[in-house]
Amino acid sequence: MPDPIEELTDLVTTLLARVDALDDETRTRRLVVVDGAGRPRVVLSADPGVASVRVDAAGGDPSVELYAVDAIDADGAEIGVAIVVDGDVLQSFHQLVNRGSAG
Repeated sequence: MPDPIEELTDLVTTLLARVDALDDETRTRRLVVVDGAGRPRVVLSADPGVASVRVDAAGGDPSVELYAVDAIDADGAEIGVAIVVDGDVLQSFHQLVNRGSAG
């Protein structure tokens, strides 16, 4: 029969190693930073083919988004910044990079 003290010691050791690792690097696909009222203000996300950082005013509107999209077919990768109000892109800057050399 396993020794409960030894099991607990192993569990604490594993947990402490994971907490120590957070000092060096944290990996996730989505991170939401909220304000004092619990409203999302900064959202960092990475999905297949796209990564973005969105910064929201209180209530989520307006917002500004910095994004990068992987190359698709003959189009190169795209990078950009968009200003969004009421769900509509009011203004944006975007650039295709290495057009014609996907991959």
